[in-house]
Amino acid sequence: MEGEGPRTIGTLRGHQAEVYCVDASVSTPVVATGSEDGTARVWDVRTCKAAQGIRAFHGRTVNSVGFCAEREELLVCAAERTVYGFDLRRPDMILTEAAWHTDAAQDEINMVSVSGDGKHVVMCDDTGSIRVLELQASIQLTSDPIQPHSNICSAALFLDRSPDGRRVVSGGLDGCVCLSSLDPSEDNKAEIHEICKLQIHADHGLESSKQVTNPPLVHHLAVSPDGTTLAAALGDCSIELIDLEGERLEAVSYTHLRAHETPEHLVCRLLLEKKKQPNHLTDVTC
Repeated sequence: MEGEGPRTIGTLRGHQAEVYCVDASVSTPVVATGSEDGTARVWDVRTCKAAQGIRAFHGRTVNSVGFCAEREELLVCAAERTVYGFDLRRPDMILTEAAWHTDAAQDEINMVSVSGDGKHVVMCDDTGSIRVLELQASIQLTSDPIQPHSNICSAALFLDRSPDGRRVVSGGLDGCVCLSSLDPSEDNKAEIHEICKLQIHADHGLESSKQVTNPPLVHHLAVSPDGTTLAAALGDCSIELIDLEGERLEAVSYTHLRAHETPEHLVCRLLLEKKKQPNHLTDVTC
């Protein structure tokens, strides 16, 4: 009913420790979660019950999970420095082995994201680096990781609606958002290189001293459904909105949405339907 606002429609229970990540399938009514208890789970949101449990991480915390729009059977997970791929078509209720895995990162992985065509996985880690896996007949790493961030890289994802579908955006605790491109090299392996970088600055116009004190470190990223706007969840309790339509990254004019009063993990997923509104600043208080 209009005006009622968000409401709880169910609770998924089963993890034995903190839940650190969640992703929703775009083609089936399931979500995947990863936990400090060393497991991942796939849930049927119609029944609020677990459809499959995954215990293939040797007790290590699962920091990120990701579905693929074009390959609904594929679930990618990250635990410490390892990326795992699971085939959810298997009939087992409990998966104890991955279809494939690779120790792909230099340090603990914070996020994995699958490209829209299901051919690549991008990951980011505590060194500030991002790296790409090619999901072909055999799993291949790109030639070298790149390090667009001078501090922990907390989020990285593909911009599937970019002209070539091969652009990657990343955010880190250096307060930067970086745009990179995935291009084929002479030996037909993909290589990634940095295109441009946007340094996010604190909004000194905010009234709250708490918000001024905390720096605008980038904790998470999400892209609007039309691919034109990037949302960056920041440590200063705000969300920066960034224009993706130009050749370079530019903050739009209604940048800081004051939606949170604490700088904890701010956003799991933002689905932005709003269009850009020039010369307009909007504060949203939850």
